[in-house]
Order: sequence, then structure tokens, then C-alpha cells
Amino acid sequence: MGIPHIRCPFERLQSRMGLTGSPAKAARMAQVVPAHLVLFDAVHLDGHSLTGLPYTERRALLESLGLDGTHWSTPAAVVGHEDDPDFVARYHQAVEDYREQLALERRKKLRVA
Repeated sequence: MGIPHIRCPFERLQSRMGLTGSPAKAARMAQVVPAHLVLFDAVHLDGHSLTGLPYTERRALLESLGLDGTHWSTPAAVVGHEDDPDFVARYHQAVEDYREQLALERRKKLRVA
């Protein structure tokens, strides 16, 4: 991050990795370094790859799972095109509301089989 003596969030999370053999230490570290999983996309579900599906279909499947809990969430998605004024307004509102949690993904053009 370029600031001396301050570790980036991923470095802090590394202290929680690899603790499956020590549940007590994993529980302690979860208190010291809390985390919240934010789910934006689904690429695998019920033994099947979803990578061949358009983002809008993968996103609908993800939202249908109802994944919202204390330590994980599925934030709202804004999908559209830059030529659509309604999308542009929703996009700018999302940037304002969720600046720290915003993920952008360019959708592929229409697939032709």
C-alpha cells in the first residue's frame, strides 16, 4: 500500500489461512482479523461450471441462492449499457453508495452459436 508499518488487508487475512487443523487458533484469529465475504459472481454450482453462461444468468443463479449472512453477502448488481441514461444514473448512484465495495465487469457481446 506504500505506507510504512501498515499491512494491506490481504496480508492481514493471510494470518487466518491454513488453520483448518487448529480450530481454536482459527476462532481466535477470526476475532483478531474479522472478514466479510462479498459474492459478486457464481462460476461453479452443483458440480457444473457456469463460466459459459452470460453474467446476467450467473448473477441470477447467485441471487437465487439467498446468500446473505453475518459473514457473507451478495450486494446489488447494476447491469446495463452506457448508452442507457437509466443505467448511467443507477451506475453513478452505486458508485456514490458503495464506493468501497464496487466491482466492475465488462460483459461480453452477444454470443453467436
